[in-house]
Amino acid sequence: MKRIISICFFVSLVMAGCSDIEVDPVQIMRVDQMVANFPEMNSDEQEDELAIMRPELDAMFRVMGWPAPGKSEVEWWAESEAVKMFQPAVDSVFPSLDKQEFQLAHILHRAQLKHFGLPDNLKFGAVVWGKPQPIVRVDSVVLIALNHYLGADFEGYSHWEYYRRAEKTPRNISYDLAASLMATQYPFATKTAPTLLSWMLYEGALVEARMTLVPQASLNIALGYDAKELEYLEDNTKGIWDDMKLMKIIYSTDPNIIDRFIAPSPVSPLVNYKVPGRIGRYIGYKIVLEYLKNNPSTALVDIFKPEFYDNPQTLINSGF
Repeated sequence: MKRIISICFFVSLVMAGCSDIEVDPVQIMRVDQMVANFPEMNSDEQEDELAIMRPELDAMFRVMGWPAPGKSEVEWWAESEAVKMFQPAVDSVFPSLDKQEFQLAHILHRAQLKHFGLPDNLKFGAVVWGKPQPIVRVDSVVLIALNHYLGADFEGYSHWEYYRRAEKTPRNISYDLAASLMATQYPFATKTAPTLLSWMLYEGALVEARMTLVPQASLNIALGYDAKELEYLEDNTKGIWDDMKLMKIIYSTDPNIIDRFIAPSPVSPLVNYKVPGRIGRYIGYKIVLEYLKNNPSTALVDIFKPEFYDNPQTLINSGF
């Protein structure tokens, strides 16, 4: 299976977005299964697997803070608590990654059409670990921790609040991949202390990345809401925005205020206890949409740059 997707040749298809053309699936190496099965392999098989998955293995161990592994290190990790706890469930939920590989191919293909500048040599690996990050890019290797996507009802997530569990599902992988790829390629950066507005616009841009790159994307999933929460926000956007303006916090650089509007939470109490959490991301997305509508010559890649999200003029020019 190929790592690099095919290129769209016809200009008419490019203009249409090439959403319906066939692309080669992008392989996601099953590092998780290799590690789990490693102790049962003979020496030659172990050497072969180490050679095949060396880039992904090295990246995984680097994230975990360890040097590049040999046989003994992989065998040790195979007996770790994380692997023993999660791998059976991962094998059950993800007997194959065919769907994810198909979605990934389309994400990369659409990113190419939009000139997002992602490297064309990216490699992808599925892992199991105890780290809090579900997706991490290390140089040219992108690691997807499948144990973060076992379903909202997975017993191992029972200690998390519902709004966190809701995003721990297989369907969220493609959305998280789209956002992670763009956030890694275009990390948040400001010349001075970031404002709430800067973070809102950046988070809004990442939502637009999800909607643009994920095949048949759903807005409520891209935003992290259920259907009722999104309906409430759509019905009350103007009132929420008016309240935020009255609070005079849009240009605040207070990290605590920014966190209350951007970080995951069940509600947004600084606005109203009826308002779902992460309201800053939702309003930021609405501003981004208005800006793109009223400034049609804007290249989509530009909304991921500081000149857009770290610029007070963006709000004015959006007409929001």
